[in-house]
Amino acid sequence: MMRVYVDTETTGLDAARDEIIEVAAVADNGAEFHAFSNPGEFLLAKIKERPVNRVPLDEVLSASSPQHVADTLRVWLAGLGEVVLHAYNVHFDRGFLSRSPWSLTEGWGECVMMAAARGRRWIKLVDAVERFGLTWSGEAHRALDDARMARRLHEAILRERV
Repeated sequence: MMRVYVDTETTGLDAARDEIIEVAAVADNGAEFHAFSNPGEFLLAKIKERPVNRVPLDEVLSASSPQHVADTLRVWLAGLGEVVLHAYNVHFDRGFLSRSPWSLTEGWGECVMMAAARGRRWIKLVDAVERFGLTWSGEAHRALDDARMARRLHEAILRERV
């Protein structure tokens, strides 16, 4: 079974009201998926007022619809065969990715954050990376870089368990 690490950047923290504007996935075999998603003018107005992390607004404005990006992601995942989805914060990312049009409701695995926290409630990805002696590569709070780091961190955690 292929492990796939997903990450999202969103218009806010509430999966019931906010939308995905950037999504990425990194598979154990090195395959990667990355896309911006344009959630429509109403939600884009929200992020114009309060920018989301380091997501470039022009990329979101020129992006495809959430339906198109979700369909493309599901096709990409299907091409990998049987997968288990991991995320740094599974609770957060699954909350968004299980909703329509994404509909990734099954096949979720371990929360990398909880594995890295070692009994603590919450730890930032950058802090967990440092704790495990890894060096950050890329830009924090960008979906593809965060998915890559979650994969590297989870691999370090799995090696430690052996």
